[in-house]
Amino acid sequence: MKKIRLASILYGFLFLTTYPVAAQFSQPGELDTTFNPNLGANTNVLTLALQPDGKVIIGGLFTSYNGTTRIRIARLNTNGSLDTSFNPGLGANDFIRTLALQPDGKVLIGGDFTTYDGVSRNSVARLNADGSLDATFNPGSGASFPVFSIAIQLDGKVLICGSFATYNGTPRNRIARLNSNGSLDTSFNPGSGAVNWISALAIQPDGKVLIGGFFSSFNGVSRNCIARLNANGSLDMTFNPGTGANADVISLALQPDGKVLIGGYFNSFNGTTQNGIARLNANGSLDATFISGTGVIGLIYSFALQPDGKVLFGGTVGSYNGISRVGITRLNPNGSLDTIFNPGAGAIEIWSFAIQPDGKVLIGGSFVSYNGTSRNRIARIWAGSGTLSYTAPEINNQTIRLYPNPTQEYLTVESKEPFRYEWYSLAGKRLKASDLTPAQAELATDFLAPGTYILKIITSKGVETRKVVKE
Repeated sequence: MKKIRLASILYGFLFLTTYPVAAQFSQPGELDTTFNPNLGANTNVLTLALQPDGKVIIGGLFTSYNGTTRIRIARLNTNGSLDTSFNPGLGANDFIRTLALQPDGKVLIGGDFTTYDGVSRNSVARLNADGSLDATFNPGSGASFPVFSIAIQLDGKVLICGSFATYNGTPRNRIARLNSNGSLDTSFNPGSGAVNWISALAIQPDGKVLIGGFFSSFNGVSRNCIARLNANGSLDMTFNPGTGANADVISLALQPDGKVLIGGYFNSFNGTTQNGIARLNANGSLDATFISGTGVIGLIYSFALQPDGKVLFGGTVGSYNGISRVGITRLNPNGSLDTIFNPGAGAIEIWSFAIQPDGKVLIGGSFVSYNGTSRNRIARIWAGSGTLSYTAPEINNQTIRLYPNPTQEYLTVESKEPFRYEWYSLAGKRLKASDLTPAQAELATDFLAPGTYILKIITSKGVETRKVVKE
C-alpha cells in the first residue's frame, strides 16, 4: 500500500498529513514494478518466450539469474523470480539466440552453442519442459554455423535460419526445415538458398515463409535482403520487392492482414527512402500508407504486434521521426508515433519482446535500467491504453458533489477533504492529472472539446469515478 503525503487546508492553516492510499495509475510505457527480477540476468537476454501459464523462458549470454547459476537459459515465475523447477544443468556452452515453445511445453533453442548440458548439439536442440535435454530430438551433426531464428509450423515441423551452409552434412544454405524428431525434412528444398545469412523468418497461414537478412539473391534469383518462399522452399515469384532493401533486414513481423513489417540497416526500399523501418504489402511492394517520416535512428532488433494494430519495436533505437525514444517505441497502425506510450528514459538495447494476454509487455536485452529504475536485462512494462487499479474502496456517491453537469467552462467539486483528480477520454486515455487541490475547487474545462469524459476523484478514503458532459 502506497502512502501519499497530502497537504490539507483546515481552518486557514496548512497541515501535512500522511494518508494510506492504495492507488496506482499505470500509463502505457511505465515499468510494471510487480515484476521484480532483483539482480536479474548477469549479462544479455537475447530471446524470450511466454508460456501459457504466464511463466517466461529467457535465453542469451548470461550465466546466472538473481545470483543462481543458469547458463544461457532460465525460466521465470510470473513475478520475475527464478523458477527453480526448470533446471538446464550445464546449459548451453555458447549463445542462445532464439527459442520457440511447442504446444506440448517443450522448448526449441538455436544459437552458437555446440553442447547442451555436456551433450553434443550443434546450434539447435530441444528441451523438455523441465529444462533437460530432449534426447528424442536428434539433429545429428546439426547446423554448421549459428542459428538465428526458429519457427514452428502447425504440423510440428521446424524452420531454422542463420549463417549455416549445411544441416547434418546436407547442403542447406541459411535455411532448412526439420522434422519433429530433428532430422532434415528433404521435402523443403531451397536449392542454392541465400548467400551470407538469413536473420529472421515468419510463417504465413498458407505455409509460405517470409525471410529477411543479408543476401542479394535466393536460389540464383535477385532478391535484396527480403524474399518469400513457397511451402516447399522454392522462391515465391508472386512476392516481388523490386530492388528490395539496400542493406540488412534484421527483423520482420507478419501482420494479420498479410502486410509485413521490416527493420534493419537499410535506408531505402526499392528506391524509396525508408530509414530503418518499412511496411510491405502482401505482394512485396512498399506500403505507402505506412508513414514513418524520417524513420529510426538506431536498429530494430524485434517487433511485437498488439491486438489493436499498434506496433512495438525495440533495439538500439534513439529516436523515431525526430522524437526521442530510447530502446523502445510504439507506433499507431499508420506508422505515426504513438505518443500515449511514453517510456521516458527507456532501456538501452532491447532484443526481444513478449506480449502477455493482459497487455503487459516483457522485454529482454542488454539494459541495466528502465526509465531510471534498476532492471538487469529483463523487465515488464505496461502497454495498454492506461489502467487504474485501486485496493481502496469506491467512495460513497454522497460524499462528493459535482456541478454543474453538463458544464461549459468550470466544474465545481465539493469533497470532505482535499483530493486529486484525473480526466480521461471514454477510450481510457488520460488527458490531465492534478496535484492536491483544496476540498472545494473549480476545475477548468476549457481544454475539453464538447463530449463525454470520465473524471476520477482520489482522496484518502478511495476513488470515485463520474461521467462529465462538456457542452
